[in-house]
Amino acid sequence: PIHSYPQSNDMLGLAALCASFWVFEVIPIYMTALIPMVMLPFLKITSSAGISAAYWNWISMFVLGTFLVDIALEQASTASPRTLLIIHFAIGLMNSAEEQQRQTEGAARDVQKFADGLLLG
Repeated sequence: PIHSYPQSNDMLGLAALCASFWVFEVIPIYMTALIPMVMLPFLKITSSAGISAAYWNWISMFVLGTFLVDIALEQASTASPRTLLIIHFAIGLMNSAEEQQRQTEGAARDVQKFADGLLLG
Protein backbone atom coordinates (compact mmCIF):
# COMPACT_ATOMS: atom_id res chain seq x y z
CA PRO A 1 0.00 0.00 0.00
CA ILE A 2 2.89 2.40 0.61
CA HIS A 3 3.97 2.26 -3.03
CA SER A 4 0.40 2.31 -4.38
CA TYR A 5 -0.34 5.90 -3.37
CA PRO A 6 2.88 7.95 -3.32
CA GLN A 7 1.03 11.28 -3.26
CA SER A 8 -0.89 10.28 -0.14
CA ASN A 9 2.39 9.42 1.57
CA ASP A 10 3.78 12.85 0.66
CA MET A 11 0.60 14.51 1.91
CA LEU A 12 0.74 12.61 5.20
CA GLY A 13 4.36 13.68 5.70
CA LEU A 14 3.51 17.30 4.90
CA ALA A 15 0.57 17.23 7.32
CA ALA A 16 2.80 15.78 10.04
CA LEU A 17 5.45 18.43 9.36
CA CYS A 18 2.92 21.29 9.56
CA ALA A 19 1.31 19.83 12.68
CA SER A 20 4.65 19.53 14.43
CA PHE A 21 5.59 23.08 13.40
CA TRP A 22 2.27 24.34 14.82
CA VAL A 23 2.55 22.40 18.07
CA PHE A 24 6.20 23.19 18.77
CA GLU A 25 6.14 26.68 17.20
CA VAL A 26 9.33 26.09 15.21
CA ILE A 27 8.49 29.07 13.01
CA PRO A 28 5.61 31.55 13.36
CA ILE A 29 2.21 30.03 12.69
CA TYR A 30 1.60 32.45 9.82
CA MET A 31 4.64 31.11 8.00
CA THR A 32 3.72 27.52 8.85
CA ALA A 33 0.34 28.03 7.20
CA LEU A 34 2.11 28.91 3.95
CA ILE A 35 4.18 25.72 3.84
CA PRO A 36 1.43 23.71 2.08
CA MET A 37 1.01 26.47 -0.49
CA VAL A 38 4.64 26.01 -1.51
CA MET A 39 5.09 22.29 -0.95
CA LEU A 40 1.88 20.86 -2.48
CA PRO A 41 2.76 21.94 -6.04
CA PHE A 42 6.44 21.08 -5.44
CA LEU A 43 5.52 17.52 -4.39
CA LYS A 44 3.05 17.30 -7.32
CA ILE A 45 0.13 16.58 -5.00
CA THR A 46 -1.99 19.30 -6.58
CA SER A 47 -1.54 22.19 -9.00
CA SER A 48 -0.59 25.67 -7.96
CA ALA A 49 -3.93 26.91 -9.33
CA GLY A 50 -5.83 24.52 -7.07
CA ILE A 51 -3.93 25.44 -3.94
CA SER A 52 -4.06 29.18 -4.63
CA ALA A 53 -7.83 28.93 -5.07
CA ALA A 54 -8.02 27.40 -1.60
CA TYR A 55 -5.88 30.14 -0.09
CA TRP A 56 -7.29 33.12 -1.98
CA ASN A 57 -11.05 32.85 -2.33
CA TRP A 58 -13.71 35.53 -2.06
CA ILE A 59 -13.82 35.28 1.73
CA SER A 60 -10.10 35.97 1.98
CA MET A 61 -10.41 38.98 -0.32
CA PHE A 62 -13.31 40.35 1.72
CA VAL A 63 -11.41 39.97 5.02
CA LEU A 64 -8.27 41.57 3.59
CA GLY A 65 -10.32 44.42 2.13
CA THR A 66 -11.93 45.02 5.51
CA PHE A 67 -8.55 45.17 7.22
CA LEU A 68 -7.20 47.57 4.61
CA VAL A 69 -10.18 49.89 5.03
CA ASP A 70 -9.64 49.78 8.79
CA ILE A 71 -5.97 50.71 8.38
CA ALA A 72 -6.87 53.53 6.02
CA LEU A 73 -9.53 54.87 8.39
CA GLU A 74 -7.07 54.85 11.29
CA GLN A 75 -4.76 57.07 9.23
CA ALA A 76 -7.60 59.23 7.91
CA SER A 77 -6.64 62.08 10.22
CA THR A 78 -3.61 62.54 7.98
CA ALA A 79 -5.41 62.22 4.66
CA SER A 80 -2.68 61.49 2.20
CA PRO A 81 -2.57 60.01 -1.29
CA ARG A 82 -1.39 56.75 0.29
CA THR A 83 -4.53 56.56 2.47
CA LEU A 84 -6.75 57.18 -0.53
CA LEU A 85 -4.87 54.53 -2.49
CA ILE A 86 -5.37 51.97 0.31
CA ILE A 87 -9.09 52.75 0.47
CA HIS A 88 -9.44 52.48 -3.31
CA PHE A 89 -7.58 49.15 -3.36
CA ALA A 90 -9.61 47.76 -0.44
CA ILE A 91 -12.93 48.74 -2.00
CA GLY A 92 -11.82 47.09 -5.23
CA LEU A 93 -10.99 43.90 -3.32
CA MET A 94 -14.35 43.90 -1.58
CA ASN A 95 -16.18 44.51 -4.87
CA SER A 96 -14.24 41.65 -6.44
CA ALA A 97 -15.08 39.43 -3.49
CA GLU A 98 -18.76 40.30 -3.81
CA GLU A 99 -18.71 39.55 -7.54
CA GLN A 100 -17.04 36.20 -6.97
CA GLN A 101 -19.54 35.35 -4.26
CA ARG A 102 -22.40 35.99 -6.68
CA GLN A 103 -20.81 33.65 -9.21
CA THR A 104 -20.64 30.72 -6.83
CA GLU A 105 -23.27 28.05 -6.98
CA GLY A 106 -24.68 28.49 -3.52
CA ALA A 107 -24.15 29.17 0.13
CA ALA A 108 -23.49 25.53 1.00
CA ARG A 109 -20.57 25.38 -1.41
CA ASP A 110 -19.12 28.60 0.02
CA VAL A 111 -19.36 27.28 3.55
CA GLN A 112 -17.69 24.05 2.46
CA LYS A 113 -14.82 25.95 0.82
CA PHE A 114 -14.37 28.09 3.93
CA ALA A 115 -14.34 25.02 6.15
CA ASP A 116 -11.84 23.30 3.86
CA GLY A 117 -9.63 26.38 4.02
CA LEU A 118 -9.76 26.37 7.80
CA LEU A 119 -9.11 22.66 8.08
CA LEU A 120 -6.41 22.40 5.43
CA GLY A 121 -5.09 25.85 6.03
